[in-house]
Amino acid sequence: MVGLSGNFQRVIRVSVTAQAKDPETLPIYTLSWISTASTDVDASVIPVIIFAKVSQGAMPVVGARVRAYITRPYSTNTAVEIDLKDNGQGADVQMGDGIYSRYFTLFTTTGRYAVKAQVWDEGSSYINNGFIASRQQKISGFYPPLWYERISPLTLTRLSPMDPLNGPDPCCGSSVPFDPSKATPTGPFLRTSAAGSFKVTKVPLSGDVAAPSRVLNLQVSPNNYTSLNLNWTAPGDDYDIGTVLGYEIRMSTNRNDLLEDTFNGTTNSTLLLGLNESMNMTEIIVEAGETAYFLVQLQRPIDEGTVYYFALRATDHALQQSKVSNIGLLFIDKVSPKPDDGLPSWAVALIVIGTLMIIALIGAIIYISDTFGLRSRNPATSSTPGSQF
Repeated sequence: MVGLSGNFQRVIRVSVTAQAKDPETLPIYTLSWISTASTDVDASVIPVIIFAKVSQGAMPVVGARVRAYITRPYSTNTAVEIDLKDNGQGADVQMGDGIYSRYFTLFTTTGRYAVKAQVWDEGSSYINNGFIASRQQKISGFYPPLWYERISPLTLTRLSPMDPLNGPDPCCGSSVPFDPSKATPTGPFLRTSAAGSFKVTKVPLSGDVAAPSRVLNLQVSPNNYTSLNLNWTAPGDDYDIGTVLGYEIRMSTNRNDLLEDTFNGTTNSTLLLGLNESMNMTEIIVEAGETAYFLVQLQRPIDEGTVYYFALRATDHALQQSKVSNIGLLFIDKVSPKPDDGLPSWAVALIVIGTLMIIALIGAIIYISDTFGLRSRNPATSSTPGSQF
């Protein structure tokens, strides 16, 4: 994007297309755009999202580093830098589809904002060659499968397709399946794409633009009957930018307690963590896009055969609240006692062997007794001298 005669309101756009070195290999291609296109934007009402798609042909590239550069109006300073994410959170609709996105909220004045995106590999970029088959599974309704993770004697039910990155396990239908055996490393590459510009006609009156984004991947796993682990991808103070003030986390055996219109009115008996207590917990107050971890120590053991529901709501520094998160689920199987199968097999074997030995011994005694008894009663075997008449 180039300004004409120093006027940032009059611009021309130049596009450059790169070709692959190997004609047999499709190039890695990057396309970036803005949610508002080039129309006038009232930023106090309409959110602005920056997108960048990274692909090789129809296959998405996952794990790439994608950074947006935003030049503000009438500014010759360094452009604002924002890392775009493909994590299925905040502005990003689906994890692993090769479309990276992020909200932009750092408005300073009205005027035209110019945007470009740069993409490169840091050794973690892969071409997801299994994407087409995964889309067919999704269309047919098989997406994603339920996985049952056995933690004896606890059973945790989660939605968990495979995760190509080192983030929390994706859940809730927000991820494209990834098969490492079919994926291909991209190798080093660098791409730049101009997303265009948009004109802001009105900026937010205060510094706090919006509430935090809704958490979509809250997950629960048990350590034992009184200890649980919760994790989620942190939202930001404004959508998915910045750091929230704190969280309110609830647990209930009634799912209706944790819905959008009932969450705040639920009794304190369901409260696991309050806003004031959470504000100083460094393990959960982390930058947007990072993973938050919360260890729960319950006052009473969880019951077998009962379904437990978990949800949270984030609050920013202007006390604006996010929507209630997805509902995490924990179910613990009832452990039935094993039926009484009698004596163990080794004891039965010993009894059988002992019985056979006793029968053999009795048989030997009878045989010996009968043999010597017959000999003693047989006259032919006697030589006693008789009397003379």
